[in-house]
Amino acid sequence: MRAGLLSDRDGGILRSIVEGYVTTARPVSSGVIVAAGSVGLSSATVRNIMRTLEEHGLISQPHTSAGRVPTDRGYRYYVDHLMSPARLTSEERDRIATRVAALAGHELGAVASTVSKMLSELTRELSVTVAPGAGGVIEHVRYEGARFMLRHPEFHDHVSALGKVIDSEEALADVVRITAGPGAVTVTIGHENQGRGLERMSIVAGSYRVGGDVGRVGVIGPTRMRYPRLVGLVRQFSEALDRALAARCL
Repeated sequence: MRAGLLSDRDGGILRSIVEGYVTTARPVSSGVIVAAGSVGLSSATVRNIMRTLEEHGLISQPHTSAGRVPTDRGYRYYVDHLMSPARLTSEERDRIATRVAALAGHELGAVASTVSKMLSELTRELSVTVAPGAGGVIEHVRYEGARFMLRHPEFHDHVSALGKVIDSEEALADVVRITAGPGAVTVTIGHENQGRGLERMSIVAGSYRVGGDVGRVGVIGPTRMRYPRLVGLVRQFSEALDRALAARCL
């Protein structure tokens, strides 16, 4: 690994492990990677690369499994260097743009409710939308999709972690508060959320303007989430909300 970056070959193996684990929730073995036929390497070579990735703290071996799973550091490397936001279908982009534009004249609480419901339906994760009140005071916090969190095996024995997230509107708003400017998307992963009781979760969040104030929109899920898809969707909603509401006065 040179200058903190993996070679294309090693990065490809890390990508296979992350995406395989996200899809199946099962540790990914060298045999599974080779059988997929996308890397063109022998099982022995893949095992050697996996050993190197493990030494760098990017993957780990759970219990006695022959496979490996990404660590928080591995997910971070994947998000920063190996993935691109998913391109939504034209139907999805048009639906989001049309429905959000139609909300431009609506009360902000209704806007937040509708957007959270749409985003949750598309991501199948917990979504949060925060609309500002006068003077930047948080006035409207809406969430949808808490039930989707319970389908993830990571949370079957950790329901209390979900309770901490949705315990109060202020707590939910705080979860998506760390964002960049409109159109940019911020991803925080696992232990990067330390101190907020969200060490098992990742947050994908964006912002949008409402006059001179700022609103937030985001998704909360397990670290084993579909980052390209969720980043693409959050960016699309952030941009659509900014177009619809940036000129609005509170």
